[in-house]
Amino acid sequence: MKLKFGMIVTDGVNKIGGNVISKNHFGRFARTYVVPADPRTTAQQARRTRFQTYALNWKALTGTQQAAWIAATVNYPRTDSLGNIYYPSGQNLYIELNSNLTFIGQPAVTSPPTKVVPAAPPPYHLVVNETGSSYSLNPTVPYTDSTVIVCLKATISLSTGINYVSTQLRNIKQFSPPGGAAVAFRTDYVAYFGAATIGKKVFIELYVINKTSGSSTKGSFVGAIVT
Repeated sequence: MKLKFGMIVTDGVNKIGGNVISKNHFGRFARTYVVPADPRTTAQQARRTRFQTYALNWKALTGTQQAAWIAATVNYPRTDSLGNIYYPSGQNLYIELNSNLTFIGQPAVTSPPTKVVPAAPPPYHLVVNETGSSYSLNPTVPYTDSTVIVCLKATISLSTGINYVSTQLRNIKQFSPPGGAAVAFRTDYVAYFGAATIGKKVFIELYVINKTSGSSTKGSFVGAIVT
């Protein structure tokens, strides 16, 4: 359990007893603690392999190379669940950026790249039409950033009353920014989840990874009733 002290306690997250204190855009909430499933999917195993590969490769770097990664961490401030600023270790930064690059098919780097944070994907309209076998993302403005690869996450068909879905999003597709064209993804969705259930709800989230720096930025997620 993490606590943030003021006069007594002003905030807290993580597990306490049989509950977990967490946060979404509505504020703090408590839920019952459960042990997450470990299905060992192909995608999950691939992520673990990337992590293990670069954890080992870090040890093979020279002292000078490791020092450069450690020095570069000052350019990558993070904010934890209590709003505090912290910085990754040099090893974690090396693993993170190279894992991102490998995921989108780009070569790994041994020296820290110049940080280039891509702009977030633009808003888009989601259509999940199982009756017409048409699932698509329609950008609301033309999207033409050639420096990034777009990664699409989706959820399985969910109850229409569910809105907290961050733990249920799965990577199903990658593509280059489509300009102003719609992006079809039914084939990718069905291959991963099976056909969406009419009357239920599907959520999508896009994020982008810069092809030279490995830095990523998430867009907002959007949901649509399956028709």
